[in-house]
Amino acid sequence: DAEAQSECDAECVSVRLLVDPTDPCAWWLQVKSPDQSGLLFKICEVLQSHGVDVCSAVLTIESGLVDNQFELKVARPSEVTDAADWCAELEDFLVKNRASGGVFLQRLLTEGSMAAASRKLHVNPDLLSVVSFRELAREEGPQEVAIHYHLEIEGINQAGLLTYAALVLCRCGFSVVAATVATRDGRVCDSFDLVARSMAAEQKLQSYLDVPPSRSRPAN
Repeated sequence: DAEAQSECDAECVSVRLLVDPTDPCAWWLQVKSPDQSGLLFKICEVLQSHGVDVCSAVLTIESGLVDNQFELKVARPSEVTDAADWCAELEDFLVKNRASGGVFLQRLLTEGSMAAASRKLHVNPDLLSVVSFRELAREEGPQEVAIHYHLEIEGINQAGLLTYAALVLCRCGFSVVAATVATRDGRVCDSFDLVARSMAAEQKLQSYLDVPPSRSRPAN
């Protein structure tokens, strides 16, 4: 019933923050949750709003449960005092969003234009480029199709870049099933394994990002 589902959602969602004992400005964040559309965007939005930089990240999904692991950097060790509050707020939001059928996140994902979003996030999309975008496989069933893609992007490091990229993917209709994020020498290199339910997602992506024309498709 609904009450049992709510208890299950609460048990499945967890937000844990660990501080490096040798470097109090280095943190590790783990967010586990049932898969929710816009999950990566919400996590990144919370981190950015509190001035927390993402150095690297790995996202995996197994049996419908998403495991997000982030290596973080903050300016001052004292910021850990506020971290307990926003970790609790993030966990509470994800539990309530799951119980609402994703209504809360959907409002965030559809609010305003992408131009407005880039200004709010202080991101210059022109500094972001698509290195590779290719279709990996296509599963066609009687009711729906699942198209698997691999996307690699890179650009000059900007605080809201990962948040912006996650928002673009959601608005296009992609689900992120795996991701690796790395920052090195002032540049960001991100790779995403994606699933879309129609070719429309690919077409929308081309309206937001400059996708190279040469793309490999799986053999028929």
